[in-house]
Amino acid sequence: MARITGWLGELVIELNWGCENSPYIKNLKNGGGDTMAMGRELCLVLWPFISQLPANVSRVRRILPDNMTACQKFFDQLKDDELYYQGLYMQQCTLTGLDKAALDAYKPDEQTQALCLLMEQYCASPDYHDGVLAIVAAELAATCFARHSQEYFEEFFASIPETERNINLEDGLAWLRLHAKPHPKHALWLMRTIEAIDARPPSNKMPVPVMTLIDAIHQFLKSEQNGQGVSHSHYGHLVNQQLIDSAV
Repeated sequence: MARITGWLGELVIELNWGCENSPYIKNLKNGGGDTMAMGRELCLVLWPFISQLPANVSRVRRILPDNMTACQKFFDQLKDDELYYQGLYMQQCTLTGLDKAALDAYKPDEQTQALCLLMEQYCASPDYHDGVLAIVAAELAATCFARHSQEYFEEFFASIPETERNINLEDGLAWLRLHAKPHPKHALWLMRTIEAIDARPPSNKMPVPVMTLIDAIHQFLKSEQNGQGVSHSHYGHLVNQQLIDSAV
């Protein structure tokens, strides 16, 4: 069994908390407003982040040491040189009625710009640790978002007749379904990647890049902070193998 670093479990808790307290997810869960309109808004809001991810992953992959084989496998799985995953995301946008022109014309807000800039800075850092931590945070954030939103989109779009959709449901929800389902091998490589870059004993204190990105992700999701956010020490007992396995 792979050694578990406490801060990785804390990261998962923080990301889940951010999704649970995001007005985007709350509106979907409570059925407030127009689900189709919310789907379009989420596709637009996420696009700047998604569109930059392949380049960010590739930057980090190029500078990984030769001896970090698990990390290399993890990044080889994530990199999207052919833009396949991005294409799946585009299909989701098509499902909500958006085309590429609408995505390109979108002007991201200050919180989105800040998150994208942080990701770019960490992934362009000459210290590969920064980039690895940033991509780990980004991948887990995408997983948490997909798992918190999938059921609401599944239910809504399944209720729309096939003839009234812009794309079939299987293709339109492929990105969301891919990120929501467990990937055991992917999870193992992620754990070994963290072990390779974290020489400290297990601790609930997260690395600075991860803490910085968590704050940016919460602001990006407009999660309700109530001045404090999540208490890491309060949730430390929840860090276990089941939590990690179910998060990736």
